[in-house]
Amino acid sequence: MSHESVPPTTGSIPAPSGRPSWGEAFGVLRVPNFRRFVSAYGVLVTSLSMQRIMLAWSVLEVSGDLTHVGLAVATQYLPMLLLGLPGGVVADRWSKRRTLLACQLGYLALAVAVLVIAFAQSLDLVAIYLFGALIGVVQAFHLPASQGIIGEMVSARAIPAAISLTSSAFQAGQVIGPALGGLLLAQLGTAWSWAVNLLVVAISMLLLLRVDRSRLTIRHRPPGDRTTVSEGLRYVARKPTLTIVLLLILIISICVYATPVFLTAYAEQEFRIGAAGYGMLTSIMAVGALAGAVLSAKRPAPTLAMILLFTVALGVSQAIMGLVYALALFSATLFIRGATSLFTTTAANSFVQLRTHPLMLGRVMSFYGIMMNGGMALGNLVIGALIAGFGVRPVMIAAGVLPAVLALAVWLFVRRSGPGAGRAER
Repeated sequence: MSHESVPPTTGSIPAPSGRPSWGEAFGVLRVPNFRRFVSAYGVLVTSLSMQRIMLAWSVLEVSGDLTHVGLAVATQYLPMLLLGLPGGVVADRWSKRRTLLACQLGYLALAVAVLVIAFAQSLDLVAIYLFGALIGVVQAFHLPASQGIIGEMVSARAIPAAISLTSSAFQAGQVIGPALGGLLLAQLGTAWSWAVNLLVVAISMLLLLRVDRSRLTIRHRPPGDRTTVSEGLRYVARKPTLTIVLLLILIISICVYATPVFLTAYAEQEFRIGAAGYGMLTSIMAVGALAGAVLSAKRPAPTLAMILLFTVALGVSQAIMGLVYALALFSATLFIRGATSLFTTTAANSFVQLRTHPLMLGRVMSFYGIMMNGGMALGNLVIGALIAGFGVRPVMIAAGVLPAVLALAVWLFVRRSGPGAGRAER
């Protein structure tokens, strides 16, 4: 294990300059610990994606109400609002590897519990909401640790590529998970689908155990550092561009990332293609996102203007989806929406990590997680209710137009402020 002495928490990681070559972009996979971590992460996301589709479809079968689908999805994100900040403190204060292993044990225990409930045929709305909430509790501690540990495995120059490849693993899981979940529901039924999910969680745990602690770069905290939430809040407040990006992620998450509700409504009400079709739509979007994540690995270090323009493209693609009626054209637009989504989130994620001091990274990434997961929780609730009242198409259009207009307005302001806007903070 290597140790690194760091200065007071006022700076950030030196941002790499220029566009990396393809060899540099994918060379990070030659780092054994990163390769093991990203494999475990991809398998875990596959499991979580399977769970999400199985829970959403189970709620629709039990209640027949999209509002309940939105509530069920929201329960998985709401705990981040309450526990995200403590999760960030834990990630900054204790071993990120041990934190991730503890979270994996939590996922494993919940997978066992829901499997028992499913075989007992007691998977009702209360059980689904409780399971979703407990998954959210684990995720509140898992997210900042999983983001923060990347910098302990790779060099500063490799961080953007590592983030993009981690996003690729995430999207690979998002492709495989929904498709596998829909197939299992259609072929095996609910209980045996949860049995396969338990197996996938166990595989992820075994892969994570192979991450070698002795090869991690552990940074010593300066004497007297208390690692508090208030310290993290003050740090973000001193960096306006970080604040802008975090608020932008909140708006995107509320308006655009209510994907389970949107796609459930399209699969059930518009195209009438059932659970397998829902899984197909989710996988198409995830394939687009996977393509975007791979291309993002070669993207230069992001600027604020780049993130804003990506957000405009994301909002426009979302709005276009509300205007098309043919399934084939909808699917093609969904693919583009997935790619623009990943361009935006990987750029925002890299921007935040590269402009945050390593010893503050857990807390700052917990703020990022709160914006994203809290926004998703609120968005799924609000979007589900709006769709129930106004229909899916007008809500889809409005949810795309709003972030695009806001991002365009901020971009115009940044452009008029001069070429240094968005680059000055390091």
